[in-house]
Amino acid sequence: MKEREESLSPKKAPETRESSVELLKLIAIFFIVICHSFDGLGCLHPEIIGSDGIFNDLTIATMNPILIVEVILSAFGQLGNLIFLICSSWFLSRSSKVKPQKILKMIAGDSVIYGSSTNGVAVSEFLSKTTGCLCVKDAISGTKLQCIDNDPLSFLSRVVSGTTLKPDKEIDGFFIQISVNDVSSLNYKNMGDLSSQTNINLNSFDVSTTLGSLEYIVNYIENTWDCPIFLCTQSFYENSGSRQAGFFNPDWYTVLLDKVYSLIDKYDTFSNFDVEIINLFYDDAFNNAVSDLYFDWAMDDSIHPKLAGYRNWWTPYFISYLEAFFANAAD
Repeated sequence: MKEREESLSPKKAPETRESSVELLKLIAIFFIVICHSFDGLGCLHPEIIGSDGIFNDLTIATMNPILIVEVILSAFGQLGNLIFLICSSWFLSRSSKVKPQKILKMIAGDSVIYGSSTNGVAVSEFLSKTTGCLCVKDAISGTKLQCIDNDPLSFLSRVVSGTTLKPDKEIDGFFIQISVNDVSSLNYKNMGDLSSQTNINLNSFDVSTTLGSLEYIVNYIENTWDCPIFLCTQSFYENSGSRQAGFFNPDWYTVLLDKVYSLIDKYDTFSNFDVEIINLFYDDAFNNAVSDLYFDWAMDDSIHPKLAGYRNWWTPYFISYLEAFFANAAD
């Protein structure tokens, strides 16, 4: 598996530095630092700014010139974020690997892919915006891979329903999220195991389990759309510390991901299925690249990104992977 991941690494080309864009980034960093210097403004002056960050009475601030300056500087972070978005979009818009005509189906379904903390804006929206590809998203908060009692909201039911993507539609890739909802304290016991069969019969899978449902979905996608399948994971979280997510045990998620790798190996060995994994959880370089302070800024909690997390942290990783994949496929 490691060999396959390495083969998809993008080939580095000589980079031309653009000093004007780099200067804008430095200005943006300065603005964000200035903003965070005034994070406690609401605590110091609750009569002006409430705990929700909304101005209560701006007229009070106009009586004190120092407070006027503090209020203005506290808003510099949003300007810094906007500058970063413009700079990132500038470079990403010049990418030629993920072509505008690419149609990527985002079916993963829980709150992370939906963007429950960001009013429905998540990876698929930023992928579409920065690369021009068409992402068709089908995501519902609180759902999972396991299809128990023919649950109409399960990933499996929504894939086969054809509601958001008809079977006769040609697509370039299909995303399936490996959801932490499947390893919650209520659901992890239904993780299940891979089937031993190599001649696949869809009716033989136990879709009430996570692995059975995932195998069913993989086979259904291959038989229906015959396109690459991208399994995507959660970013790293832990049992304690700043990235704690107690309801979703990371040890159980690790067990699930190991079984997912076994699924990929199985179909790589016994079929010509193209099943890939965009594994944020296991990528130490990706997870260690951000400090705990940045993590708090980018994430609403240990599971759900904020807009900045999707835009500045997660989406560039997806784009880098997809560029490498499609470039490798074109060779």
